Amino acid sequence: MPQLERFLLTKLHCGTSSLKSSTKNNLLPVRAKSQCSAIAIDAPSSLTDVDGIRWGSASLQGPREEMEDDIIIRSDGLDGFSFAGVFDGHGGISSVKFLRDELYKEFVAALQGGLLLSGKDFNVIRNAIKEVFEDVDAKLLNWLETIGEEDESGSTATVMFIGKNVLIISHIGDSCAVLSRSGKAEVLTDSHRPIGSNKASLQEIRRIREAGGWIVNGRICGDIAVSRAFGDVRFKTKKNEMVQKGVEEGRWSEKFGSRVQFNGDLVIASPDVFQVALGSDVEFIILASDGLWDYMNSSDAVNFVRNQLRQHGDVQIACEELARTALDLRSQDNVSIVIADLGQTDWQTLPLQQQNLFYELGQAFATVDYVGSNPGHLPDFKMMTLFGCGALLLRGAGCTINDLIDRDIDTKVERTKLRPVASGLLSPFQGRCFLGFQLLLGLGILLQLNDYSRILGASSLLLVFSYPLMKRLTFWPQAYLGLTFNWGALLGWSAIKGSLDPAIVLPLYMSGVFWTLVYDTIYAHQDKEDDLKVGVKSTALRFGDSTKEWITGFGIACISSLALSGVNANIAMDLLDLVVVTVNNCRGSYLKMISMQCKQDLDLLRFRQVFIGVFLVEFSSLMSVISWPNEALSLFCELQARKREPTDVNLLSILSSCALLGALDLGRWIHEFVIVFTCHLLLCVG
Repeated sequence: MPQLERFLLTKLHCGTSSLKSSTKNNLLPVRAKSQCSAIAIDAPSSLTDVDGIRWGSASLQGPREEMEDDIIIRSDGLDGFSFAGVFDGHGGISSVKFLRDELYKEFVAALQGGLLLSGKDFNVIRNAIKEVFEDVDAKLLNWLETIGEEDESGSTATVMFIGKNVLIISHIGDSCAVLSRSGKAEVLTDSHRPIGSNKASLQEIRRIREAGGWIVNGRICGDIAVSRAFGDVRFKTKKNEMVQKGVEEGRWSEKFGSRVQFNGDLVIASPDVFQVALGSDVEFIILASDGLWDYMNSSDAVNFVRNQLRQHGDVQIACEELARTALDLRSQDNVSIVIADLGQTDWQTLPLQQQNLFYELGQAFATVDYVGSNPGHLPDFKMMTLFGCGALLLRGAGCTINDLIDRDIDTKVERTKLRPVASGLLSPFQGRCFLGFQLLLGLGILLQLNDYSRILGASSLLLVFSYPLMKRLTFWPQAYLGLTFNWGALLGWSAIKGSLDPAIVLPLYMSGVFWTLVYDTIYAHQDKEDDLKVGVKSTALRFGDSTKEWITGFGIACISSLALSGVNANIAMDLLDLVVVTVNNCRGSYLKMISMQCKQDLDLLRFRQVFIGVFLVEFSSLMSVISWPNEALSLFCELQARKREPTDVNLLSILSSCALLGALDLGRWIHEFVIVFTCHLLLCVG
């Protein structure tokens, strides 16, 4: 059903192919008429100028009536550099077609076939690129005015030049370039939108108002949502005609129109240009339209691509899956993506991320932090170190025991067949020796604690050794895993206090159990077919089509239990940061569902938008109430990006934050929002 629903929603007709570069001009085309087009360049020889880069590209039409995006990748004409760009059109396809044909040719001429890029004088390079953008925009405006019809199309553009050790980005609009550096996402561009409280947005708002324009609901003259773009003649050469047309259509009064005095273009094509050094830690670069970034943040996108490349190493497949996932997350826009893998990472040997381990460490640290420190003092560093090492050793011992007991099953499961014991890399005897070494180190840590904690810690071994058997006995092995891996919540308290306070530590412990049920149920969906073959059980098989409802409940129970623990311990506000970390971990876990290649289960990810959106609605108000106005405004902007409708309480709280920060522009915009949506509030922003 999810596939059929997506097909009916987007009319998606996707044909993927591996296209070799043209022998004539090395143009790597994306077919403009196709609703899903793709480029696959698997061999470094496809791009002879830049060794090692592997490219992937996908352009999918969302629920829009017309596909107005386009992509270009070129490997010729710029000696030692490759070029790629994403164009996100609006108001028609004319501007995008013009840019596709003209922009790169102008770059080749202005950059002297790549000589300027190789010259390493960045000021010269930046000036040349800016001049190209402005010249091409002037030619486009002239062409749009002479084609004999009223064409109001425009297009954003985010382009990059990749050399051996350097990346140069030129950008206008709301597409985005993101770089993965050792798995960490680095956002390289700012969105040119006249909304928000960040520096780039405030600069755009100021520029537009100085040019004589006005902003309504984050749109210039209540019309366009981007402040920098090619084309858009009505905001450049035909501004007065646009005002007169607005009067005729009743969008504003004649008196208002007569007062408008323009001092410059409202939408400009002046790009942000900058360069980034490409060290050995840079893995890949993602260029994508806002159809992706409005529904998936940069960290989630980088993690998704990394997980895809770990699985199969195919950049093209990773790119296509990322685009499809944006549509599965209900993107209402077209989605265009280019990924450049620099070929510096051995994806087959890169270890999988273990996000849940950091939550378990944080949970133990949170317990030790509260019970082991006095107000105004740091927690006991010795205890923090002991519990950090203990969490690593307990988890490692559990994994070793699991691999030893399940080695026969692991050989039959695709995801686990390469584990050290199952694959034969280690013999069972070597595995047992390693387990003994882990337990010996764990014993050394345990002996540093009080007698009560020694007994409590030793008793966890019963859970650790019996966990691998649970998948043979019950459909709830994930719950048993939660009881095992979250034992540190109990141990941390007893190590300091010498006993347990059930009202505090049990809710904390159970929050970890519920969290484990969330992420391990998602992992279990990878193995459903294999589990049925070998006859083992899991919550994924138990929940079936009801998984979405179950993990929704577990996520809410996790956060509620964590909050209850803080309330009982009288540290509710101190525990707020850990609640935020928990929510972000939940967000990441829901995104992991995407990379399982279980397409029938992708609709579970839609829960993420609802759950996180509802949380942000109330959390933004809380931030304002406790006098964190910057955080409140940031969360409110994220609400708008996620297209979540704010409540009356949110609007009042955010207006209070605007007052505290003196953010008058944003306050006026929120006031306009209140008026447009007929919220009955007695508000006045001066």
